[in-house]
Amino acid sequence: NLPDPPDGEWHIAAIGGSTTAGSPYHPRFGIPPVVRWRLERAWSSSESAGGGASAERPRTIVVHNLAQMGHNLRLAARQLRELRYRPHVLLVYAGHNEFYHDLEELHPMRESPFSGLDRWLRRSPLFRVAQGVFAGQFMQQRLKHGASRRLIDAPMATAELARRRLARFRRQLEELAGFCERAGIATLWFVPAGSESGFDPNRSFVNENATADAQADVERLYSEARAHENAGRWSAAATVYRRGLERQPKFAEFHFRLGECLAAEGRLAEAGPHFALALEHDGHPIRATREYRRAIAEVAARRGIPCIDAAGVLRPHAAEGILDRTLFNDNVHPTLRGYFLLGIAAADRIASDRPDLFRPPSELPAPDFGAAVAELGVGVEELAAACEVTATGLEWLAGLRFDGSARLRVARQFSEWARRLRAGEIQPGEDGSESAGRPRIRPGAQ
Repeated sequence: NLPDPPDGEWHIAAIGGSTTAGSPYHPRFGIPPVVRWRLERAWSSSESAGGGASAERPRTIVVHNLAQMGHNLRLAARQLRELRYRPHVLLVYAGHNEFYHDLEELHPMRESPFSGLDRWLRRSPLFRVAQGVFAGQFMQQRLKHGASRRLIDAPMATAELARRRLARFRRQLEELAGFCERAGIATLWFVPAGSESGFDPNRSFVNENATADAQADVERLYSEARAHENAGRWSAAATVYRRGLERQPKFAEFHFRLGECLAAEGRLAEAGPHFALALEHDGHPIRATREYRRAIAEVAARRGIPCIDAAGVLRPHAAEGILDRTLFNDNVHPTLRGYFLLGIAAADRIASDRPDLFRPPSELPAPDFGAAVAELGVGVEELAAACEVTATGLEWLAGLRFDGSARLRVARQFSEWARRLRAGEIQPGEDGSESAGRPRIRPGAQ
């Protein structure tokens, strides 16, 4: 029963996690701010051309970004209670954070020696609540401080539990779509994307029936291949990793390392599929996997909801179509240019769907990345702060792996960029808009 916005205002709402919020550039830059920036130009251009229905043309475009760091779809949808007016369009970008919540389901001691007693005690509602709180806090501490991880690890969820969680995610998508239909809210969904070559997997696991000898073989092959890598023998290392994948085809670490070796030899077209498989087989997914991305696309298609494939938008701007650090700062948060591309795609889709209000994108000038960054107020200090936020996040993420050295190395690089940006030793790109992760060295600087 939300009322319509005041006359002359056109409202956009957005829900999701930190990517929707625009991390690490929040609140100045991200998908919603870029959408507003682009639509304001499409509206002003339409007005100057005398097109559209002037009585309905908005004077102001208002954005309500309801996204919160770490929110999964269920928590993101709850934020709709904060709305005071019915938005003209709702942006939904979710799917990365589904394993950050309901941690009590993932408690590794759920089959403990006391499981029989637990089943009897679970008749008590009070016990169920207390057990859930305890299990969730236990898992939060394990994730926060980083458990002692090994090369061969266990997936976060059993196959059956993973299926149940995916089915629950689909139900939540359906419920969100139904709510928006009943409330008369037009929606635009994103199929989320994550970094591939720029982020290594958290957990790698072997086949369920793998023997102790098979596991020892995996560790031996890994050590052998890493020795080749350290000596720069990329082809030899790749051969070893391929041998390992013949025996353990879902071992994420082997896929990622093989992709690294192939990329080092310039064979990016061959490396791409292995980076993608490393993401799909990650036993601790903090990037939306294929099943979750497919669920979003399928529910959107069935409900007639317009949908933007984030990977499809970004791949043409990546080398050999591999989503890397030119487009993502870490696992899921785009660079400035990545956010710009996604925001423009969303705005142009909205404009195409509302020709009565906005001039068609085909009639607008090409989107100007530098102008968007400057007009949305992203300067040296904002870039330096974004580098610090990214460094802190990577330091935390390093504890999720058996070997977090690569993430810590990148975190130190971001921290150094922040320091040098503030000291004036380096500056953004020549147009003042280079990604926070890619400040260029000023001529003459050491």
